[in-house]
Amino acid sequence: MLIEIENDYQKGYSITMNLSMIKKGSRVKVVKIASELIKDQESKNAIFRVIELGLVPGAILSIKQTGPILFDPIAFELNGCSIALSRHECQFIEVEEA
Repeated sequence: MLIEIENDYQKGYSITMNLSMIKKGSRVKVVKIASELIKDQESKNAIFRVIELGLVPGAILSIKQTGPILFDPIAFELNGCSIALSRHECQFIEVEEA
């Protein structure tokens, strides 16, 4: 008897991760911004500022640079603009491969 197991990728589901996990040189699409999970006001303000710049579900990001110490902050390109967020702020942005 042959048992066939399909993984999520084979079923057509996209595999999402948060932006803090993405490596330099990657292109990703924003799936969700979990702003309701952010507890500190400074991070909320940073997320809302980049939402105003176009960081919304469906936006395509190119990861340009990660910081040298603990890889913080993460710099990415969005609509031709370079933006940097801390790894803490990036963990609230859910993305998938573009």
